[in-house]
Amino acid sequence: MEVTKVQDGKKALEIGTSQGPFDQSYPALLKAGFTFHSAEQEAHARILAGPNSYVSRNGTYVNNAHVYQPKDSGIVLIVDGKHNPILANPSEATNAHRNGNEFYVNTPKLLNRAERDPKKAVKSGVLALARPVKKGMLSSSEANPFEVSVDELAENPYFAFTLRDEAKPYGQFLKSAGIKSVPVYLVNESNTKAESNPFARLLWVWNLDDWSGFYGNDRFLDLDDDRVRGVRSSASAVSASTQKSGTNGHKVIARPTLEQVLRTVRPFVADANRTDVRQAIAKLYK
Repeated sequence: MEVTKVQDGKKALEIGTSQGPFDQSYPALLKAGFTFHSAEQEAHARILAGPNSYVSRNGTYVNNAHVYQPKDSGIVLIVDGKHNPILANPSEATNAHRNGNEFYVNTPKLLNRAERDPKKAVKSGVLALARPVKKGMLSSSEANPFEVSVDELAENPYFAFTLRDEAKPYGQFLKSAGIKSVPVYLVNESNTKAESNPFARLLWVWNLDDWSGFYGNDRFLDLDDDRVRGVRSSASAVSASTQKSGTNGHKVIARPTLEQVLRTVRPFVADANRTDVRQAIAKLYK
């Protein structure tokens, strides 16, 4: 468990990062007394920890999910942690990915809560996001990823919902770190339509070196390099002997791991080719 200590006003907090397949790292995070970060909390943690911290330099899953609907592929449901079906079934979701399958979910309750207005969606817990399209093109020409200027995060429906009160401060934080816009990756509409049932993907927020991109197309819950992050008060901290830290709180990695390479190339590889690409890259690591 990587632990970073921060000060939030008068409160001393610890930000913990647990690594491993989601069905292992998520329970370990909760057992250690951390509250799994939402995208909003992750943004706040990065601001507190600073741009050069372990927190900002290492991406993580957050408790938000993207739910894709084959029969209504033009609408993506963005779900908060309270209504996230993956968090209700972490083992089932991880095993689905481990076996190369989607984690299928039921959507009636989510659809009943879905709101297009991000302010209403913050209260309901589910945002109905219309797929952004390329300007001047037909509706079938989706913009994927779509990018939002750091100056406009608070005005964009996606970030107004996921980042909430942290949208504007986080935009300023990213700007100070030299980032001009944030990309958001979705599962392609054609791949969504190819599935038999609605499915969920957990949201991964990339590190600052990768423009803090929001990956709503991530299907890697089974990887050893997965990370989840949360916060707890210092009063509930475990002994220092159970914590791992690198030099100055940073983890030192000699070279990218196989899992890191796979996650990096993921946006550029069709789901149907995932296994072949993984096997080809894996040969380089033997």
